[in-house]
Amino acid sequence: MAKPLNGNDLAIVLYNVLPQHTDAYGKTLPIPSQLKKYGLGIVASLKAATVANLLGTITGVAAAGQQLSNGLGTKGKITITADAMIAITKLKPPVAEYEAENKAIIKYIGTGLVEFPVGSITGKCTNTSSSPGPLTGGAGARGKITGLTAKGAVEVVEAAMGSKLGPDMEVYYGALVDYIQKTAVVAYATGKVTGTCPSGGGPLAAGAATVGKIT
Repeated sequence: MAKPLNGNDLAIVLYNVLPQHTDAYGKTLPIPSQLKKYGLGIVASLKAATVANLLGTITGVAAAGQQLSNGLGTKGKITITADAMIAITKLKPPVAEYEAENKAIIKYIGTGLVEFPVGSITGKCTNTSSSPGPLTGGAGARGKITGLTAKGAVEVVEAAMGSKLGPDMEVYYGALVDYIQKTAVVAYATGKVTGTCPSGGGPLAAGAATVGKIT
């Protein structure tokens, strides 16, 4: 079973791609406390975020009076803020450049899109052979965040900081977005996926979803 998002796990992933792991005497350096906070901040912001699918981005086949089949979701939108990230990683005294970098990476994560594979959107169709009906008990599971790249992350952070980053930072952000896209799972609780099942059956109409959570 895949492990859920974990800030300490993320910190280890990021530490492993840093160029320096030992001191001048060859002794392995511990994971910096600020890197641990960084990992915790990223994960806390993700878990506080919500996901929504706009009308028409939830689809499936709604046979009369049956469970929705082939249910899937595309282009789910992430609403995320850097509040948790900044609260956890804040330096004393504050360093504006560091805060700008952290806000920028959270903003970039929010540009990812969530995809729900075929069969991951479920619910009961209440239509009949002669009348339409709403999808009831609609839910979603196994959603994945997609579309994030190392290059995209670097460009957003560089714009926020007003300076160029070294090539090692593309490796760093590549590890970050790879962890998020492989590990994060998005779900819609029962009742958060809606739509209309057409009279006599057919494609689900006006499929949408709200308040998806990331774990």
